[in-house]
Amino acid sequence: MKTKRKLLTQEQKDKICLKYNNNEFCDGCPARAIIGAEVRCFSSVRSLEHQIEKYWNGEVEIDL
Repeated sequence: MKTKRKLLTQEQKDKICLKYNNNEFCDGCPARAIIGAEVRCFSSVRSLEHQIEKYWNGEVEIDL
């Protein structure tokens, strides 16, 4: 059965993590993301999303 990563429940994510947590790169894990030269787990991708959201919602002074 296939499903979109964003639709996985926390329980499903935990099961995937247990199955593929065999080394620091989680080789073969369907939930990992390779961003640039970095391998990220879905939990760190979520953290990155929050950081980006905070960045975009930040205010800056503009004096044009």
